[in-house]
Amino acid sequence: MPRNPTSTAEHIAKGTFRPNRHADRADVAYPHGAPPEPEHLGEVGRELWRDIVTQTPPEALCEIDWPGLTECCRWYELSDTYHRLLLDDPLEYKVLKACTDASNKFLQYMSKFGLSPVDRARIKISRKAKSAENPMTAILQLKAAT
Repeated sequence: MPRNPTSTAEHIAKGTFRPNRHADRADVAYPHGAPPEPEHLGEVGRELWRDIVTQTPPEALCEIDWPGLTECCRWYELSDTYHRLLLDDPLEYKVLKACTDASNKFLQYMSKFGLSPVDRARIKISRKAKSAENPMTAILQLKAAT
C-alpha cells in the first residue's frame, strides 16, 4: 500500500526539505468548519447532510468540501428515490439500472467522507499541530547542557 505524501511543513520540521523536489508544492491550508447546507437538496439529502456535518469531527471538514458533500447527498437522495420506485415494480429494468448507478455513485462519494468503517480507518486527522522544532537541535542542546 502506498504511503501518504509528506507535507512541506513536515519536510521542513524533519530537516528533509529539498528545494529541488519540494519547492513547487502547493500546500494550502483551508479553514476548518462545516460547509453551508445547500438549499436545493430534498429532505432525504438534507437529513444525510446534517448527519454527516454533526457527526464528523470539525477538523475533518472545510468549507471547500461543500461541492463533494452536496453530490454525496444528492446521489443518496436519488438512490433512495429509485429504491422506492423499485418497491412498486422490482423488475423494471430502467429503474433498476438507475438505482444501481445512483447507489454506486453514492458509494464513491461516501468513501471520500469516511462514511464506512474501512474509510474512517484510512482518514487521518491531525488534531494537534506538531512542533516544527528540529529534533536534532533538542539533542544538541541537551548534550551542550551536560
